[in-house]
Amino acid sequence: MTLHTTQQAIPYITTISHVREVNLYGTADLPFWQDRLREVGLAPYAEDGSAHLLLSGTDLAWQGIRFQEFVISIFVCQSRDSAAPDGVYLVHAFNSSRMLAWMERAFFQTPYAFRAVQIETSAPASVTLSGPAGAAFRATMGSATTCLRSEESIWENPIYLPERGATPQRSRRRFFVRLGGPTEIYPSTTSDTLEIRPAERDTALRQLVDSRFTIKEWRIGRDATHARSRTYSFGA
Repeated sequence: MTLHTTQQAIPYITTISHVREVNLYGTADLPFWQDRLREVGLAPYAEDGSAHLLLSGTDLAWQGIRFQEFVISIFVCQSRDSAAPDGVYLVHAFNSSRMLAWMERAFFQTPYAFRAVQIETSAPASVTLSGPAGAAFRATMGSATTCLRSEESIWENPIYLPERGATPQRSRRRFFVRLGGPTEIYPSTTSDTLEIRPAERDTALRQLVDSRFTIKEWRIGRDATHARSRTYSFGA
């Protein structure tokens, strides 16, 4: 899948360097996500009959606070006829800092929760999200997986936020991100492991299970830079 980069000039309010990240690109059931996104006025980007998701585990520091995040998002279009995704829809996110999770909800209106997250960027790379009963999500790359290529990647696009009842005639919310840095790209193989064990209230993880999420590609960054804007209302 080709990632579109916006040409807009965006004022970013926060930039964080030296980010370690493990990104899982994967596919899921298209009708499932069409139904879920219809209520927020968006459509999943469809390619080869599947919806395309991005699950990101990051380790970073801001204002002297070291923390980890796990973000579940899906590539979306404002029109079902779009030839490329317009951005991603933020399904849910987790932050290992209780204070930062609260700040995300309070100041950026983002769907964050407090939860322990661990990532490993060295082989075998992995992402683990822990819940009250242990690992709720764990993905581990097969130890014999060979790197396809290395590249300097830059991705700059809007992140659409959940808002029930959103329509093209009603304002919605989004913020912009600029993510970039040296990236190693690995294919998913049969030696990868993926375990998803949602607790009763883990709606986002349950959606991954119900939509049959499958990893297609790993993208590993050990020195990325992440920038973000404030949250904007748009439309209407």
